[in-house]
Amino acid sequence: MKGMYKHQPSIFCTLCRTITHGKCLSLSIDTCVELSRDPYWFCPTCMSDIFPFFNNPVLPCLNECGHCLKILGNSTARVNCKNCGNTSHDSCCNNRVCYSCT
Repeated sequence: MKGMYKHQPSIFCTLCRTITHGKCLSLSIDTCVELSRDPYWFCPTCMSDIFPFFNNPVLPCLNECGHCLKILGNSTARVNCKNCGNTSHDSCCNNRVCYSCT
């Protein structure tokens, strides 16, 4: 987990009480400041818990590999498993099927 500095815009999740970098959410500084004023903001992880089908491709740095659970970076080759639909590293899949499904 990265450290937080006062000069970095961030947002506080009301539900899990964690702080997320605005940069990790691909937000501009102005948008991050505006959202931080909202008393009921939920991070993508909590949104996924609340809404099981919540999937936001705009937030790639928060996506985890369905197999190894490491973060999928912006330039990482990804594959959606044709059985379960989980996104995984290309290397964590075999012929478009994640190792969890094989």
